[in-house]
Amino acid sequence: MLERGFTALKTNLINPETIGHSYSWNKVTSNGPSNIDPVTLKDTVKLISTFRESVGPDTDIILDAACKFNTLSAVKLARAMEEYNLLFLEEPVPPNNPESCLYVKRSSSTPICMSEGLYSTAQYKPFLELSAIDIAMPDIAWVGLTEGKKIANQCATYHVAIAPHNPHSPLCTLITAHYSASIQNLLIQEIEVDDVPWRDKVISEPLRIKDGHLELNDKPGYGIEIDLEEIRKHPPKKKQY
Repeated sequence: MLERGFTALKTNLINPETIGHSYSWNKVTSNGPSNIDPVTLKDTVKLISTFRESVGPDTDIILDAACKFNTLSAVKLARAMEEYNLLFLEEPVPPNNPESCLYVKRSSSTPICMSEGLYSTAQYKPFLELSAIDIAMPDIAWVGLTEGKKIANQCATYHVAIAPHNPHSPLCTLITAHYSASIQNLLIQEIEVDDVPWRDKVISEPLRIKDGHLELNDKPGYGIEIDLEEIRKHPPKKKQY
């Protein structure tokens, strides 16, 4: 990634016993947010310390905790990340309790980002009024451009930066990029770079990424056309959990 000019890297909590798979969601979906066990915390520290040693002090690192943990465990995780100078810790707790998020934020110097799971200015409002977050992460595929702009403007009044959530298609990446270019408080935009080899074939021209930055062209609309014939070659598959 550094050789390609990217200035930031993002990872999930990876289970080293099953490389390529993050820690199970089962506990979270069945019993609510869970405790962080010592092994998971140790693995996470090892992962992020390796990232930091590899990329040096000037490349940003983002850790996505995917809403997995309860308040106490999120505090443990945030504190353990302090020495690695994360750009932010993403969703250490579920996005349904602003007070919990505020407690995590106040307990550590690690910046806290929430949330792809907040879909309106009304849902962001209590987090902003409490100063419970450092960065907001609306997902334009889910909130839309109009509400996304409202969220960005709302966050700007609280001096909160925007880092759009975007693990999506090349079309959504471009739509989100146009959104990012139109707001005053953009921090960084997520983009999926390790994707299927035919990713750029479904659009009329490849995404233009130079020195880690996505360049927008001046063509009408979002600057590309969708190749429906190419899309039909890759029908959706049932996701395996």
